Amino acid sequence: MMGGAELGGREGRSDLWRTSRLRSMPTMTSTRVWTGNKSKMVKALGSSEEAVFLQHRLDDMNQRWSDLKAKSANIRAHLEASAERWSRLLGLLEELWRWICMKDEELAKQMPIGGDVPTLLQQQNHCTTLRSELKEREHLVVSTLDQARMFLADQPIEGPGEPRKNLQPKTDLTPEEKARGLARAIRKQTGEVRERWERLKGHMGGWQSQVEGALERLQELQSSMDQLDLRLTQAEEAKATWQPVGDLLIDSLQDHIDRTMAFREEIAPLRQDVRIVNELSAELTPLDIQLSSTASRQLDQLNMRWKLLQVAVEDRLKLLQEAHRDFGPSSQHFLSMDLLDLNVAQNTFEQHKLTNNNQLLSVPDVINCLTSIYDGLEQEHKDLVNVPLCVDMCLNWLLNVYDTGRSGKIRVLSMKIGLLSLCKGHLEEKYKYLFSQVASAGDTCDQRQLGLLLHEAIQIPRQLGEVAAFGGSNIEPSVRSCFQHVTNKVELEPRQFVDWMRLEPQSMVWLPVLHRVAAAETAKHQAKCNICKECPIVGFRYRSLKHFNYDVCQSCFFSGRTAKGHKLNYPMVEYCTPVRD
Repeated sequence: MMGGAELGGREGRSDLWRTSRLRSMPTMTSTRVWTGNKSKMVKALGSSEEAVFLQHRLDDMNQRWSDLKAKSANIRAHLEASAERWSRLLGLLEELWRWICMKDEELAKQMPIGGDVPTLLQQQNHCTTLRSELKEREHLVVSTLDQARMFLADQPIEGPGEPRKNLQPKTDLTPEEKARGLARAIRKQTGEVRERWERLKGHMGGWQSQVEGALERLQELQSSMDQLDLRLTQAEEAKATWQPVGDLLIDSLQDHIDRTMAFREEIAPLRQDVRIVNELSAELTPLDIQLSSTASRQLDQLNMRWKLLQVAVEDRLKLLQEAHRDFGPSSQHFLSMDLLDLNVAQNTFEQHKLTNNNQLLSVPDVINCLTSIYDGLEQEHKDLVNVPLCVDMCLNWLLNVYDTGRSGKIRVLSMKIGLLSLCKGHLEEKYKYLFSQVASAGDTCDQRQLGLLLHEAIQIPRQLGEVAAFGGSNIEPSVRSCFQHVTNKVELEPRQFVDWMRLEPQSMVWLPVLHRVAAAETAKHQAKCNICKECPIVGFRYRSLKHFNYDVCQSCFFSGRTAKGHKLNYPMVEYCTPVRD
């Protein structure tokens, strides 16, 4: 039993010794040191079981060491053979990465979207150039990534590295470590190049779509603005030819009013063009397109020019209409003759020795006489009379009425009848004075002389285009009517002429009507217009014969306005009140 115990103890110690010897076997590095001494170690153990086991282990380690040296030699040879090629691959990947980063930065500098066509065209050209460069580089990028993929396919997938106890960097790397380092670098660079390449292409595609969409919108806007600018320029050039209203002839006022209204109709389509331009500009905001200062300034100028053009047209039309109202034929202030007293006019004619009614006056002679008249009126009505303007207007009116052929001469009788018909004074006094201008020495006139007076007088409504309303230019029926009124006497006396004129014959009815219009201008009626509610009614007042207590002012009556329950065909009567001449 003791022997067994000793054997067991010896065998246990032998196993412990063998285990401790195995654990203390040298590593691959130290094996090279003690391998040469293996024979000594084996001999020292003799022929024991430990010697056999040790010999077996030594042979196995020798074989593994030989295999490892062969593998290391193969790896070294492989690395040395392919190191230059894979280094070039890594360098190419790094170069591609730098180029892609540079193009990405260039693309970023192009942002944001331009606010005008020239800027967008430059951005579009950059997109075209960059797309061409990407297309040229695409084959190189794809082939380089394929080479990297093939290289990495032969490399083992690395797991997480073990933590190093010694944090000091190693200076001497084994071939395996060098190979793994190169593979890691290529794998990292390949991933970065692939990611940046795909991102650059995506950015490029999206950016080009934005640029092309914005360019299309801005080109449409720019085209509309250019067309509007051209049309506004044409309208402004036409406006520049307008004469000041104060320089226009009185008889041309209506023509200029018609032209201005026609011009307003011609430029009316510009309103739609302006609206389209503003709408196109507003559509850019949701697309994050900010107009450049140049385009924005052009848009503001177009809107301002359109507003100024509209204001200019309306202002001119207003001035023309006011001038036509105040100085035109329908005005009660026509030529300011309503300020001229009948006696003053007679005295002025005498001062200028205008006694021969058949005498022809030249334009300078007429101007001298008119200047004397208006100088006197200016002294009494300084704020109402502009002497040069009134002289010019009155001269043109006299020439239009009595010198249609523009010979530059009119008769004294024509000027007297024209001026005295418009001056202020008692109506019957006007009749008497007009009669005296054609009467013979005995203060009577025959049919020829009366015909001469009526012919000169009818020229005034003829010039206004209203002669048909007064029986036409033929005054013979009126002459016969007058002499029939005096039982066909050979000569007519002033009293008989005045009696006949009181009947308001058709050829001369315009004169008492004009007189009443002037008198009614300031007439006030203590009544309210049933249409516009004006109170008191100033001027003509009209009463309905259909409705009780229904009054209408002259503005509503002449414009044809009506109130509820009253129709235009209902009879109306002019309301008359006594006025002083």
